[in-house]
Amino acid sequence: QTVTDFELMIVLDDPDNREIEAVVREYAGQDERIKVIKNEKNLGLPMALNRALREVKGDYIARMDGDDISHPERFEVQLRCMKEHDLDLVGTLKQWMDEDGNLIPGRISTYYPPRAVMKRLRGDDCLPHSSWLAKKEVFTAVGGYRNMPRCEDYDFLLRAHKRGVKMGLCNAVLLDYRMN
Repeated sequence: QTVTDFELMIVLDDPDNREIEAVVREYAGQDERIKVIKNEKNLGLPMALNRALREVKGDYIARMDGDDISHPERFEVQLRCMKEHDLDLVGTLKQWMDEDGNLIPGRISTYYPPRAVMKRLRGDDCLPHSSWLAKKEVFTAVGGYRNMPRCEDYDFLLRAHKRGVKMGLCNAVLLDYRMN
C-alpha cells in the first residue's frame, strides 16, 4: 500500500490448515505490521471478523478477503474519498477475476454517488464487503457483526444506516474480486 502505516490482521479461522498457517507465520516473521490470530476452532466469517475487531489498534479498519487483491493505492484513495465526502464507511468499485487471477473483461461493479448508495441499500448490498474502509467507531456503534452467514455484511450496512453512518463508494476500481 502507498499508505504504509497500518496493521495487517490475519485471522486463521481453520486451525487445521497447517500449510496456510506456515505461510502466514513466515510473512508475519518478516513484517512486524502483520498480526496473526488463530482460532481454536472454525467460528465462521462473522464471528472471526468480530474476533479481529476486538484486537484492532488503529482508528480505521480496512476489510479484505484472503483471496482478493487490493490495488496499492487503495487505502490512500479511500482515506481521501472519506475526507472529501465526509463519510464514515467507504467501499470501492471491484473488477471480477477468475480463480486463476485473470481479470474478466467488462466485469466491473457500478458506481453510485453517496446519496444513491443510501437509497440503494434498501434493496441492494451495493458496497463490496472486501473493499470497506471505515472508522473504527462505526464497528463499535453498530456492535460488530451478527452471526448471519452469507449476509453478515448487508445486515451490518442496514444497521449502520439505521444509526446514521454516512456511507459511500469511491469512483475507482481498487479491488480485484475473485470469483470461485
